[in-house]
Amino acid sequence: MTALHQVQGKQFRLATDNYMGSLPQSNQLTDNWIDFFIQQRLLPQVKLAVNRQLPEPVQVKQFFGHRSIDIAMTTLFGGFDNLFYESYNYHYRLPVNYRQQWKVCNLYPLLIHLNLFGKSYLADIVHTIARY
Repeated sequence: MTALHQVQGKQFRLATDNYMGSLPQSNQLTDNWIDFFIQQRLLPQVKLAVNRQLPEPVQVKQFFGHRSIDIAMTTLFGGFDNLFYESYNYHYRLPVNYRQQWKVCNLYPLLIHLNLFGKSYLADIVHTIARY
């Protein structure tokens, strides 16, 4: 399994393009994590959803660090036991705004679900974008 790599300072990329479910995802070299997340993850999914006329176009302001992506995903459909989050926080301190970060990080998998399974995910996406 290939992981996201940090190369030459703060640039990010994955060695090859790949898929999220059946949807292709680009992994081009990007100057920093936030740009990678926006340009390589969120924008392609938003464009696909707009092209399929699923939502109205939206503007997204800011996204957060990659450590939040994995832990945010654990909360997407219910979450894990509290002991998991307490243990994580013990070993790697969560930021004060971790709940907001997780909501924003979950935009990507929600957009994937919107594009794969339809409009039932749109309300969560719009709510997150409107709130943050």
